[in-house]
Amino acid sequence: MFKLLLPILSALLLLSTPTTLYETPTFHHDTVNAVLGDISYTNTFGIEPDNLTSEEVRIRTHLEFVVDLLKEKDTSDLNSSQIENRWKLIALLEDYKEAGIFPKNRHFKTRNPVFIDEDGNLCAVGYLIAQTEGLEAAEEINRRHKFDYIKDIDTKLIDNWLAENGITKNEAAMIQPMYGGVYTETIEQNEVELEYAIGSSVLAGMQLGTTAYSMLSDDSPSTIKKISAFNSLLGMGSITLGLINLDNTYTDIRYPTSDPQICGICYERYETTYKNPTRTKFSIANIVVGGLSAAFNGYRFFRANEQEEPSKFNVSATQLYEPTTQT
Repeated sequence: MFKLLLPILSALLLLSTPTTLYETPTFHHDTVNAVLGDISYTNTFGIEPDNLTSEEVRIRTHLEFVVDLLKEKDTSDLNSSQIENRWKLIALLEDYKEAGIFPKNRHFKTRNPVFIDEDGNLCAVGYLIAQTEGLEAAEEINRRHKFDYIKDIDTKLIDNWLAENGITKNEAAMIQPMYGGVYTETIEQNEVELEYAIGSSVLAGMQLGTTAYSMLSDDSPSTIKKISAFNSLLGMGSITLGLINLDNTYTDIRYPTSDPQICGICYERYETTYKNPTRTKFSIANIVVGGLSAAFNGYRFFRANEQEEPSKFNVSATQLYEPTTQT
């Protein structure tokens, strides 16, 4: 019953006491935000998020919720420059939300801030600082406060930026998402499927065999053209087969069970990336062999096309120059 009433109570809280929401921070553990918790999700969808909820949807929903709060905030205490900078910041936050490129938490099993991750993806506040103060400023904060909450960041690094842009520290804390723990691993599978190996070998063998036959036999240009055209098609087949199997990397995403007795302390998401370098090399070989075969037989085709067929009507020199008999 409480879960059913939670979205209604949350909405009433937002409508009736926006000032209290801004000025009375409450720390929420293991939610999308330390100040607001998961109120953005419950207010939008009417249910609480769980470990199967899309991380991207969860963060997007939170940022959209915060953008609306920032727009509704009374700014009568700010000067014109602060108000202008504040609206620019809100526009940047909307751009960030739409881009949907968020950091990944590969360091903690529970939800935690990540200012800039190993792939160079910036958190929401980091992005705003990088866009207004430069990437160096965001990187300086990341060096010293990579996994820290806004409230714990050195005031010398952030307070002036907050004041210039008309944003309070609590508002910045409201923006800062906490990212679900992601356990990542990479597994190499060095093997080539039997069907792929047989198909590739048959294609390569046919190309080598027919090419060798056409080069060693004394066939007419028309026969050479037919064999070369056939071999060129086989070469294109090898290229196509190689291209289809070239990118064989894929990621399997799994979510832990929600039962703590089974899972214990779990990451919110497990990402296993599978790579197959051997199949990649085999695919490159297919592309190379097919390309060489197609190029060589294409050359032979056009070369044979330039040659004239020998005439089937043979006239001897005697027939040409034999004098006519006079009666």
